[in-house]
Amino acid sequence: MRTILVFCLVIYNMTVNAQVKEVYPNVGRIYYQTQPSAPFRSSQDSIFWTDNFNDTNEWAYSGGTGKWNIGIRLTDNLVQQGLDSVINSTSSGPFAYIDSDEADTGATQSEYLTLNNPIDCSALSFVRLRFNNYFRQLNETRSVEISTDSSTWNTIDVFPTFPVNTSSSNPMKADLDITNLAAGQSSVYIRFHYEGSFDWFWAIDDIELYAPPENLIELQEVYYGTGSTYQSIFYTLIPDNQSNNMNLSPSGRIGNLGSSDQDSTYFRALFKSVNGTDSALLVSPKSTLEAGLNEIYQVDGSVNALGGSNQFTMEVEALTQNLTAPAAGSTASIDFELSTNDFRWDNDSVTEGNWVLSEDGVWGVAVMYELFNPSAFGSISAYFPREDTLHKLYEGDEIKAFVLNDLSDGSTALDTLSILERYIITADDTNGWLNITLPFADLPAGRYFVGLEFKRQEISIGSNTELNGQIPESLVFTRRGAGDKATNWQMSQAFLPFIRIKTKNDAICDTVNIEVITTVDDDQTIGTITTDVTGGTPPYAFLWSSTDSTGYKSNEQNLDDITFQGTYDVVVSDINGCSGTASASVGGIVSLNDIDGQDIWVYPTPVKGDALFVELEQSTPYEISIRDLQGRIVLQVARNQANRSIINVSNLSSGTYIIHVKLEERDIFKKILIQK
Repeated sequence: MRTILVFCLVIYNMTVNAQVKEVYPNVGRIYYQTQPSAPFRSSQDSIFWTDNFNDTNEWAYSGGTGKWNIGIRLTDNLVQQGLDSVINSTSSGPFAYIDSDEADTGATQSEYLTLNNPIDCSALSFVRLRFNNYFRQLNETRSVEISTDSSTWNTIDVFPTFPVNTSSSNPMKADLDITNLAAGQSSVYIRFHYEGSFDWFWAIDDIELYAPPENLIELQEVYYGTGSTYQSIFYTLIPDNQSNNMNLSPSGRIGNLGSSDQDSTYFRALFKSVNGTDSALLVSPKSTLEAGLNEIYQVDGSVNALGGSNQFTMEVEALTQNLTAPAAGSTASIDFELSTNDFRWDNDSVTEGNWVLSEDGVWGVAVMYELFNPSAFGSISAYFPREDTLHKLYEGDEIKAFVLNDLSDGSTALDTLSILERYIITADDTNGWLNITLPFADLPAGRYFVGLEFKRQEISIGSNTELNGQIPESLVFTRRGAGDKATNWQMSQAFLPFIRIKTKNDAICDTVNIEVITTVDDDQTIGTITTDVTGGTPPYAFLWSSTDSTGYKSNEQNLDDITFQGTYDVVVSDINGCSGTASASVGGIVSLNDIDGQDIWVYPTPVKGDALFVELEQSTPYEISIRDLQGRIVLQVARNQANRSIINVSNLSSGTYIIHVKLEERDIFKKILIQK
């Protein structure tokens, strides 16, 4: 049985399932992105089937008390408990619902709402299903079931991990990939399944089947590696007492929701010290991400505290190089679809009077996109609801389209507005796509951020206020403090993650030029490579490898630990994902193949025990050291003159090493293999 009176403390960290956020400190504004509407869309979705329950004959359902029903109002029982009376759907008409409270106490419900006629998806290679929801969670389960013969059904759970005793936003959109069940099928059956026992309710409306656009990626999860298990990232500002003890090697799960494979997909993380003196850029290897799949991309290398004990921030991105710029003379649009996610503040964090609105009103930023080729775009499109129902856009509300310059200097601040256009909602505006034309053609080539903001004309914010779509994505506040205005948004612990979704076209990359200089020391034992990079947009990421030196890898700009002569290859990537390659040949290091076998013997090989024997033909003073493949000394033996030395290698792990025997007249090197 439900407990109506519940005492609890809710800490809302804004890290919600599938939600991607952007934070730009120092500009007085916080940007949030919500998936899946946030990624770049090359075109609007192709909706090929929709239903809003206007025709009840399209559906089979039981009806009656405790059963699925189609109507225009939830039960009085739910409304009397403080829940909304309707689902705030786009169609604002009839909707389907089931109230678990209406069933007898202790009764078990397993109720289906089934579409009578199948849908033809035979011509489609990719199919997604989305619909609006309103529900409250206790112990019930919600699912969508798909079949191609109305006999065998495949189940997809709907919000299976939603918090107990919590209401969804109204509405809350579900967007499900059913490609593997529906694509290419001539008869696709759909039904909704509710199971409960004196639980809460579920309402649905605005059901759509659509073919996703060609290019649609999302950064679904971000992890950082601390030498043990992965943990989700909640902050970008690492506290002082942690920054010296962390060795971060982030990874990100990138999903391809579009219909095209995404070439050269990768993940990158940019670390910056708060004092602005140090930065480090880590990138993952690139690979093709097939349509409909998601993969975890792990960066090469790791980073710990930057600039000594300074705090540092981390910025992460998912990138792809698949997008093709529009043809010359043509225009394209960037499409933003509004979300109605729910933002709440509990009594402990916000109380009426502690917060005031910014001088520019209450603005919500829906989405921001990174734009590389501004002259190719002519308009921004936004889909918005306009009915006179709760939590929709009203007459007098304002939409602002803007373009910001990117400083591209490693900081998180953005430059001043390059373009600003405003549109006031009028009484004549109806549901649909609103196009705002911006003079992109007047902008020089470069890197910009383009986005939409929404202003509510009148709204009061008090304790426990549920905004629920009144501001589609976020709010801009100023806080009471010194002077008339407050500082930027302040978090109690740290800034939220800075996460961007970005697409780019290789044709507009600035060339990354790489110059390498190689040297070898006087002893002919260690080689170095110095790298000078010009072009592109710093900071740069470096990835070195060598086919001549087994296992050699480095993400340093300059190498000073080379113990093998041979060819070393480097890939240099800039902050935009543009890259260049170079090779350097290092010669003059004493070759392992030039050792005179009559002078020295090293055995056994491989070493499988704890003892390594070094035997010289003649008695002469010598020193012995063992290095790893990066040139670091891992074991040092005291100087002696015996013909035969026994070296204890029990503390060395399995792998390949270089033994260095230093004689008075020359140095001898030999590769050894330890196997344990």
